[in-house]
Amino acid sequence: MLLRADNLVAFVAVAVSLAAAIVDHRSGRIPNRLVAIGAAVSVGARVWFAAFLDGPGAIITALIVALLGALACGLIPFALYLGRGMGGGAGAS
Repeated sequence: MLLRADNLVAFVAVAVSLAAAIVDHRSGRIPNRLVAIGAAVSVGARVWFAAFLDGPGAIITALIVALLGALACGLIPFALYLGRGMGGGAGAS
């Protein structure tokens, strides 16, 4: 099946990443709104598909996996921010 939950979430991630790269290239900033929308749509789609395909009991598992994934993906940027190796996006909207 072409349209699977993982494919949709991956498509959203690629689309948001492409939009962020274009905006970053033009302005030197990635808007917080773009990041928040991408995260919300990805997590929402994953949770919805988990509930729809695997039943309501899978919602908690999908949320926990999404939270752990966000934490894992944020560790390196957070460490770089603390070491002043990258900016924190202050002032970006």
